[in-house]
Parts: sequence; structure tokens; C-alpha cells
Amino acid sequence: MSVKSIVKKISSSEFITRDLRVAIGPWIFSRVVVGLALLVARTVSSGVDGIGDSRAAHEGLFVYDGSLYRGIAEVGYEHLPRELLRFFPLYPLSGRALGWAFFGHIDLALLVIANGGALIAGALLFRLVLRETSDERLATRSVWFLAIFPASLVLVLAYAESILLVAAIGMFLALRSKRWWLAAALGLAAGATRPVGLLLALPALIEATRDFSSVTNIKERIARAASVVAPVVGVGAYLVWVDSVFGGFFTAFDVQSKSNLRGSTTDPFTRVGQAIADTFGADIVQSSGRALRYLIWIALALILIGVVSRRLPSSYTAYGLVAIVLGMTSENSSSFERYTFTTFPLIIGLAYLTETQRVRRLFSIISIMGLFSLSLAVFLGQYVP
Repeated sequence: MSVKSIVKKISSSEFITRDLRVAIGPWIFSRVVVGLALLVARTVSSGVDGIGDSRAAHEGLFVYDGSLYRGIAEVGYEHLPRELLRFFPLYPLSGRALGWAFFGHIDLALLVIANGGALIAGALLFRLVLRETSDERLATRSVWFLAIFPASLVLVLAYAESILLVAAIGMFLALRSKRWWLAAALGLAAGATRPVGLLLALPALIEATRDFSSVTNIKERIARAASVVAPVVGVGAYLVWVDSVFGGFFTAFDVQSKSNLRGSTTDPFTRVGQAIADTFGADIVQSSGRALRYLIWIALALILIGVVSRRLPSSYTAYGLVAIVLGMTSENSSSFERYTFTTFPLIIGLAYLTETQRVRRLFSIISIMGLFSLSLAVFLGQYVP
């Protein structure tokens, strides 16, 4: 059966009866793992003095950035510290808008949006991989790894990554099926959700120009161009608003340069070289371990993008690679895995890498243990995702 015939068979009802059905199992499982980690963290932090940060355990799914998104949704940017302008508006504004459905409980609305978005993202990923490969097993593995990969912890927390994933995967589906205006709408949403939504302009450019010279319809040319500029417009619209209200067009990016956040921007080679030096020459064990973990994440990311480059169209490779490079330019490496591995082409690469049962079992066990361990570290206040 050809890919085109498969696409024709996929109807809106099949999104519920098939795509969501595949995604629901991994979605539930990952939340059980994270929930167990939270239970352990609260038990340990309340029962043993000096172990863990009880504040982080108390925040639960609103730990770290989650509580800041909640604050924006409840009172707006104007009444909060200026550094919170780094959080783009679509997620918290959606939580405020949906709050009425939960009798004013905006926090509950934010959790529903984030976790509901994660479920939809899994279903969309299944559909996308099936469309590209006609391999249902590969598509199913992709959904599982999206749910259980350690960095996917943020898809359970009150973070914006779930919404970005829905927009990004949906945009790829639209681009690959040449539904340019839908791709533009999703690109706009991605840009309004996270600054890295801007990266989607690159795969859109690749897809829009693939056979551009043969397109004679001016409306289609405009639609293709719109899909490319939409992520830029999504980011730019927020920056214009920040400039008009607070002053400073790049304020949302400038506040990220603080050492306790993203830090200053450096070239990837210098950053990796520093990590190598820290790993083998650090006097502080914790610093050495952090640098080694960073190098392992980079190595894995590069391996996976190499797999993607051999199996999928170039737009997937471009999107994954630019996300890796951007993550490597950050002075602070603590969130590298979050920024990089929630870029879904790498997850598809992992699914390809685990085709054999032995390798699949090994990576599954490592992923589940990593998800639990990383979640526990977050809820004990030992790690900031």
C-alpha cells in the first residue's frame, strides 16, 4: 500500500479511533512514572531532614517554570518581574481563557492544556511517522519514546513544550501534504508559544521551495511564503507588544542572558571544549558530572540526527540540527536535553535506532529509569528542567 493511499484512508474519525488510541497508553504510563517520582519526593523531603527541597515537592507539577506560567496566567506580565517576559504568551493566555470552564481554577486549566496537548502531540506524531514511512511499528515506537524519554518530563509539568509540539508536528503534517495556510497558522502558534518556534521557519522554507519553480498559481506562492514567515511573525508580534508596553524590542531575549537562566551565547565549539575540560579537569565532582552528562546528551543528539538524515526528508534533519546547535550555544547547559529532545525528529531517530528487540528493550529501560530519576531530581529541587 502506498503512502498516498494510507493518507486517503486517514479520516478525522481515525484520529480518535486509531491515532489517539495508540497515544493513550504511553501517555498514561509516563504520568504514572512521574506521579510515583513526585510521591517519593514528597515522602522523602517531608520525612528526612536535609534531603530534598520541600518547596519543589510541594509545587508538584507547577515546579519551576510552571509556577511562573501560572503567575502570568493569573495576573499578567505587568504585575510580575521583568525577567518573566522570556515566557511567550500563548500558553498562559490559553490557561486564562480556559479557566472559566474550571470555575476560575486557572492552574487546573494550565495542566489540562499541557497534558492534553501532550496526548494530541503523541497522536499527531503517530500519524506523521505513518505518513512518511508506512511503518506502523516505527510510528508506535516513536509515540512511546516521546512519552518516556527523560526530557519528556516537561510534557507532564505545566510547561509550554506540549503546545509547541502540537504546533510543530501539525505544521510538518501540513507542510508535507502542501496545506500551506494550515502550516502558516500552526507556525504562527508555535512562534507565540516559545521563542524556539522561530526554528520552524527553516523546514518550512525547505518544503515551500522544494518545487517552487513549477508553481504558477500566485495564490499558492503566497501561501507557501506565508508558511515560511508565520513563525517569524508569531515571535515578532510578541516582541512588538513587549516593546510597546515595557520598552526594548529584544527584552524577552535579553533577560535570558542572566547566568542563572540561559546565560550568554557562545559558539558551540567553545562550549563543548569547556565541557570536555570540566569533565576531565574539574576539582568539583558535581561540576564534572554535569559536564559529562552534557557531553553524553550532545553525542546522543548527533547520533540521532545522523539517523534522521539518512531516513527522512531534509526538512526533518534541518529542524533537528538547528535545535541541537542552538542548544549548544547556551552558556548554561542544564536544560540542553529539554530544548533539544523535545524537538520531535530526534525522537523519530531514536525509534529508528531501536528497530531490534534487544536494543529497543535496553533503550526503553534506560528511558523509563531516566524519566523517573530526572523527575525525582526535579521534585527534590536538585535539577531545573
